[in-house]
Amino acid sequence: MGFVCAAANASSCNVNSMTMSPTMPARVVVAGAPASGKVIFGSNLYIDATCTFTESAAWVMLIAIPFGSTPYALTGVTGVTGQGSSAPTMTVISGGCPSGNVGDLQAGYGQVGISMNPGQTCRFVARMQLQFLGTGATPSGSMDPNTPSTVSNPVVVGGNFNKWANFASCTSVTCTNVNATGTTSSFNSTFVSLPSTCTVNTGSVNQTVTLPKLSTAQLTGVGKISGQTPFSLSLNCNPSGGAFSVSTLWNFTEASAQNIIANTGTGTGFGFQINDATNTAVLNNISRQSIASAINGTNNLNYWLYYYTTGAVGAGSAVGTATFTLTYN
Repeated sequence: MGFVCAAANASSCNVNSMTMSPTMPARVVVAGAPASGKVIFGSNLYIDATCTFTESAAWVMLIAIPFGSTPYALTGVTGVTGQGSSAPTMTVISGGCPSGNVGDLQAGYGQVGISMNPGQTCRFVARMQLQFLGTGATPSGSMDPNTPSTVSNPVVVGGNFNKWANFASCTSVTCTNVNATGTTSSFNSTFVSLPSTCTVNTGSVNQTVTLPKLSTAQLTGVGKISGQTPFSLSLNCNPSGGAFSVSTLWNFTEASAQNIIANTGTGTGFGFQINDATNTAVLNNISRQSIASAINGTNNLNYWLYYYTTGAVGAGSAVGTATFTLTYN
């Protein structure tokens, strides 16, 4: 979707809050020079805003971030790029505005918008999924909290993003920037490389976890978990280059339920769920801290694997695949 920028108008927005989950750490530690495209950190960015639309014709209030489908360099950082990992979404909190109007991930930016009528005020939460990727070079530097990415902005007047969250009001094919009040530049992080971190022990590489055989009668009820099976990832860590924590990012193809691993076997109506040591389900493509402070030698990350019922269960084989990436903070 393309936009033509026009002069400023009276539409306004207030940013009630802007949060990351998981929180962007003050320090992201990597081992050496991560391969190009390797995910270093992933998170959800939530922007809670209230906007008033004053144009004479109804269309949309737009919010855009400087992270799109194509990796772009970060301002103040070398060896790391940022990108959006899925199309942004928006949820209406109050105001009765139609939702789901715009949710788009362009090469250089992500955008999400909502239909509004003249004089209408709406409160909504925009959700963006972000990833920070290696480039093959040694990461270093601190990300600029005001202008995190170097990508130019085709939406907001001026041609450049100057905040994490940038607002524009649009009618037909014309968009005008909106100077939002509230915090829209809250995040900063320093990327560092340590000479020694962790390696995955041989038994945890390409590991197969075998769930028990269950009857279809044992898998009744959507959302039910069954067949609890423990497994662990064994790491050999060396913190001599400086103390660090370890976070784990899981990635998998989802079943019809969010954050549930799809079954690629012949059975139907179920997938698989992984719970961490706190008995909390892991999130697809989102980092979560697993070790607060790595010790010298063996460090184990403990998990449980379950069947997860997604619908009417049909008998057959059960096969699922998930990969993990370690990051250090």
